[in-house]
Amino acid sequence: MRKIKVVCLVLFLVILAQPILAKDDSAQLENRLKEYINEISIMIKSTEDPAQKRDILDTTLKKIVQAMETAEGLTSLSTEDRAALATLKKNFQDKHDELNGLNGFEKVADEDLNDFTDYVLQDLEQARSMLTMSLAAFIIIILLIIIII
Repeated sequence: MRKIKVVCLVLFLVILAQPILAKDDSAQLENRLKEYINEISIMIKSTEDPAQKRDILDTTLKKIVQAMETAEGLTSLSTEDRAALATLKKNFQDKHDELNGLNGFEKVADEDLNDFTDYVLQDLEQARSMLTMSLAAFIIIILLIIIII
């Protein structure tokens, strides 16, 4: 009987700790996302050729949008998470279009690519605070971005 009580207590504590563990995992994922953002920024800024800069940023934006499209297909997302994700995806699709001068946007000038990179990557880093989205949905999106990119 005592063993059952101990097992039940341990299970209860594990269940109780899940939100804390999820926050730790989220912090680790957010740190990985920040590392990725820093790597992209360094890669673009260390490149002299504007065409290469544009290509790196174009590829990055496509992969971010692709990760969000993949996340949209998950049935476990709430209606609110789907709406937040759609807003976020549109934001990055618009940045992709602006980079390339598509859909009514003026193409980002070659000399502005470093500043545009900072703008895009800052938005990616601040995405969680810009929208109301559950921690679980945010973790899924970060994982997909890291995996796809």
